Amino acid sequence: MDASPVFREHLTACVDALQPYLDYSPLAVLRGEPGAPTLERVDVVQPVLWAVMVSLAEVWRGVGVVGDVVVGHSQGEIAAAVVAGRLSVEDGARVVALRSRALRGLAGGGAMASIGLDVAEVEGLLPEGVSVAAINAPGQVVVSGPPSGVAQVCARAEETGVRARLIEVDYASHHAQVEAVEERLRSELAGVVDRGSGSGVVLVSTVTGQPVLDGELDGDYWYRNLREPVLFADAVRTAHALGHRAFVEVSPHPVLNLALAGVLAESDPEAEARVLHTLRRDQPEPEQLLRSLGAAWTVGLPVEWSRVLPGKAEPVELPTYAFQRQRYWLDAPGQATDVPVAAGTSVHDAWRYRVGWTPLGAQQTGGLSRRWLLVCHDSAEAADVQRALEQAGAEVELRILPNDSDRDGVVQLFSGAKHIAYLPSGFDRDHPEHAGLPAGLASVLTAVQAAVEQTGARLWMLTRGAVSTPGADAAPDPAQAAVWGLGRVFGLEHPDHYGGLIDLPTTWQAGTGSQLAAALAESVEDQIALRTVGVFARRLQHAPAPSDDRPEWKPSGTVLITGGTGALGGHLARWLARHGAEHLVLASRSGPDAPGVGELARELTDQGTPTTVVACDIADREQVDAVLADDGYPRISTVIHAAGVPQRTTIRESQLGDFAELLRAKVVGTQNLVAAVDEHPVDELVLFSSNSGVWGSGMHGAYAAANAYLDAVAEQLRGKGRRAVSLAWGLWGGGGMAEGGGEEYLSRVGIRPMAPEHAVAALHEALTLDETFVAVADVDWDRFVPTFTAARRRPLIEELPEVRRLALTSEEQSGAVSGEGTGSLRDRLAGLNAEDQYSELLDVVREAAAKVLELPDPEAVEENRAFRDLGFDSVTAVEVRNRLRKLSGQQLPATLVFDHPTPSAVVAFLRDAMFPEGAREAESPLAQIERLENSLMRTDADEREKARITLRLQSLLDRWREGDEPQRDSGQEHFESATPDEVFDFIDRELGQR
Repeated sequence: MDASPVFREHLTACVDALQPYLDYSPLAVLRGEPGAPTLERVDVVQPVLWAVMVSLAEVWRGVGVVGDVVVGHSQGEIAAAVVAGRLSVEDGARVVALRSRALRGLAGGGAMASIGLDVAEVEGLLPEGVSVAAINAPGQVVVSGPPSGVAQVCARAEETGVRARLIEVDYASHHAQVEAVEERLRSELAGVVDRGSGSGVVLVSTVTGQPVLDGELDGDYWYRNLREPVLFADAVRTAHALGHRAFVEVSPHPVLNLALAGVLAESDPEAEARVLHTLRRDQPEPEQLLRSLGAAWTVGLPVEWSRVLPGKAEPVELPTYAFQRQRYWLDAPGQATDVPVAAGTSVHDAWRYRVGWTPLGAQQTGGLSRRWLLVCHDSAEAADVQRALEQAGAEVELRILPNDSDRDGVVQLFSGAKHIAYLPSGFDRDHPEHAGLPAGLASVLTAVQAAVEQTGARLWMLTRGAVSTPGADAAPDPAQAAVWGLGRVFGLEHPDHYGGLIDLPTTWQAGTGSQLAAALAESVEDQIALRTVGVFARRLQHAPAPSDDRPEWKPSGTVLITGGTGALGGHLARWLARHGAEHLVLASRSGPDAPGVGELARELTDQGTPTTVVACDIADREQVDAVLADDGYPRISTVIHAAGVPQRTTIRESQLGDFAELLRAKVVGTQNLVAAVDEHPVDELVLFSSNSGVWGSGMHGAYAAANAYLDAVAEQLRGKGRRAVSLAWGLWGGGGMAEGGGEEYLSRVGIRPMAPEHAVAALHEALTLDETFVAVADVDWDRFVPTFTAARRRPLIEELPEVRRLALTSEEQSGAVSGEGTGSLRDRLAGLNAEDQYSELLDVVREAAAKVLELPDPEAVEENRAFRDLGFDSVTAVEVRNRLRKLSGQQLPATLVFDHPTPSAVVAFLRDAMFPEGAREAESPLAQIERLENSLMRTDADEREKARITLRLQSLLDRWREGDEPQRDSGQEHFESATPDEVFDFIDRELGQR
């Protein structure tokens, strides 16, 4: 609003035209001012959206992009008519304000839903009273009518596996219910004047699907526009038939792009038509507008860049010769340099990342599992969640988790559950036996450990206020943010038990229940925030340094470095000394006794920067206060909290006491520093966190939780007006905490060590730009992605260009793989009988696994021993997949050894893939039993089905023991109609069970 004079000017004109009909200020709504009504009211959202769309169209016009044809969807056609010059701004405001006011009078009596079928198929599902409201594209139809009838349509669609989603409105537009306000609207809109087509812009009607004739847009038309179905697909086809190939959605967020693409894909098989948008609600508006203008330019639209870019911006001719892609630049010398890097020209842009939130489109609840175990500490806290799941059709069992439960107790509580939603609490207090460990976080750790013990169970963690999303969110709660840090490690170490992380709004809203049900039905997204304005998924994004003319940051006064006596502290101290720090204080638990710190202090002091080394336990509040209050050096102006303890412990092996100890330096130390600087103010607090808290890292559960806590603290402090920055570091070279085996492991998974001089330059840049959070890591994405995604998709990283490139490359290569390496192994197997084929493939799998694990003998890889028990992790899983892919010539999933967890199971899978005909004959009985076991563990059967399966298995076991020939069970027909109790009674009588 403030960045574009053109938008501001036209928005003001629209607001002025609306004001006579409204009892609120649209500008107050857009700014989110206290007391302004919410956008959930139809008589608020429609006028405000109209004003925004008209103003955005003027922004496009202001840079030379003027539509030849304009189409509007439903109430959007009012804005389209103004943009096309067919209505004045005043008449447009009158229509949208009075119509939305009339709709509010219909509230409570209707419903609408989106159905993923063509219109003819939808009409076959409609009960009496429900009608088609909009035909948006092939397979995209909206229905409206009474709530019960619309719910019936959704149920019928979902029974056949078709997507069906209720739209969050309580009225029925484009339905007979609108006739209740017909007389009122025809009267109120009688004076609306169609100004004709003199502008030359064609307006295509979504009432008729054809261009609007002169004089047609009177008051009666705008009633029909509300009453009759929206023929959006026909209108788009008409615009396309007029010869147009570029379609720009003018809105604050692209909601029609999918429909446009669907219609054009059908109308334009050669894919010449392009669909563009204007803004996205998850992106900064000025930057997104520039991206949209750039996209428009690439498809040939006449963007006048001189009106967009400052100064003289003229296009230049590209060279006529082909790019050689040959690099001639000399490599920079390895030694440290002190040349400051200007903001906006960072050589470290490729290392800089941030966390963003992508709005998810309309979600469906059709995939929601039928049975849920809901776990909480107080039933009142879970009432809304329970009601939401039950309204979505789930059977919910509520169990209370006592605050003092140990792991065995929680295992018992989770017993028998497959789908577990846990709503933890107690984040406002410490665990009674472990100071510094939030009680809620301790409960989450125990719940995760218990879930891992349940075969086939998946655990979803529901938090409130753990993350901050775009909009008016408050700063996150650090203790709950730590849950997300721990949860991401849970997802890496135990992907088969990890459901996901869902952050609920702090105040439950009318639409939160349906959002939650859809989120729990989500099979891919695993880090989701539910908000009043929509559902958001967490994403990792590049964070290039913005152009900025801020002065370079320089230290002043005394700088305190916690963890300052280690290798990392030495790098920081030398850098600060070179950049003008007046005094340095290096603090750690060992203090002057730390190896080499005495020499470092003398070196820096001799070079002109007095350096004091102090023994200070950062987790001891009194010791921290003493360091900041010490008058033996100039006032401490900057605190760099770099203290931390490395970790190499799995979640399953973690004990509460050890977990709490790992939190001491990071979490308790940060709490003490924040409290101390309240009494002894500093200019900035710099927190060193880790990428483990951003995207997770195996065997770093406590460390990830602690660092996610730090990132949230920085946001909290900023919200209070204090200067704080958290830097989530990757791997420091030169002797950081990961030195040795940890550095080797991280390098193997694609996290490359950063030269210390470049890392401190990235720190310098973040301080100059006054950032609150930035992740800094040198990632080898070609190596990192296969490892990170070995066990499941990780949508967190999927929008990064490097990851998209790898996905495209993988798709392009998938067809080629089938011909590689096939010859010798396939030929060898083709000449063998089933038993010998199995043995040969088993030898191949065992040898590949032994080589990857560096075992001296393939015999150590037992036929039916789980790969996890052999020591496979995500890295080695990918390596063995690559070996087997090359040998077999098959396009194997990166999750091969997780999906098929033993050598015998992998052999069966390979045999299936290489020889689809007769593959089952080559399976050993044990492999077949294991496949059956995996199938049963994934089955969400009801009691009757479980009873029938139990009986069949017991009968089979008896025949196996007795050597009988298979026979049809004489009681089978009885079981088809039996109740579960009757079936179990039969088992008791016939088989002596129970």
